[in-house]
Amino acid sequence: MKQKIAASAIAGIKDFAAAAASHAVEMKAWREHMARVKQDEKNDVPIERRHVAYPRPRAHPMVERAVDENDEVNFEVLDDGPTAAELLATRKAALMHEVSIAENRAIDAIVPAGKRRLFNLRESDIRLADAAKAKALAASNSGLLKKVAGRAMTPEQMAARIETERPLEDTALLRAQEERGARIEAIQRAAAQAHHDIEDLTAETIGGWKLPPF
Repeated sequence: MKQKIAASAIAGIKDFAAAAASHAVEMKAWREHMARVKQDEKNDVPIERRHVAYPRPRAHPMVERAVDENDEVNFEVLDDGPTAAELLATRKAALMHEVSIAENRAIDAIVPAGKRRLFNLRESDIRLADAAKAKALAASNSGLLKKVAGRAMTPEQMAARIETERPLEDTALLRAQEERGARIEAIQRAAAQAHHDIEDLTAETIGGWKLPPF
C-alpha cells in the first residue's frame, strides 16, 4: 500500500528517495537470504553449508515506511508546508513588527521610556492645579455685583491669569510635553499608516515595500 509521507517529516533526511530505494534493495536481499535459511533448515542441510541468518536491515523509520510489504519503494510525499496565504500573513506580520520596533525607537529618541511616566504624572498634576484655579476664579467671578459693576473676568482673562500665576517651571514642562506629544503623534500616525499599507500588500507587491522614515 502506498504510504503518504509529509514533506516536513523527511526534511532532515538527505536524499530520501535514494535512501528508500537502497533500503528496499537491502530488504529484498535479506528476505531472499532468510528464505534460503529456512529452506536449508527444512532440508536438513549440514550446518557448515547452511545459510546463516542475520538481523533485518534497519533504517530511519520514515525510510522504512516508504518501503511496502513487498519490499518495493511505494510512497507519496505530501506538501504539508504553509499555504501561500499563510506565508503572506507571516511576511506581513514580520513587516508590521519591524514598523513597531522603528516606531518605538523613534518615540524613545524623543523621550526615553524611563522619563515618560514622571513627565505625564507631573503634567497631570499641573493640569489639575490649573483646573482648581479656574474653578476658584469662576466662583469669585460669578457674583451679580461684579457683573453689574463690569468687573467680571472673561474666560480669556481667567486663562491668562492662570498662565501668569503658574510657576515658570510648570509652564515650561507643559510646553515641552505639548511639543513632545505632537512629535510622538506624528510618529504614531506614520506607523499606523504603514501598518494599514502592509495589510493591503499582496504576494506580488510585498517584496517592494520599504520601511518609511520616522
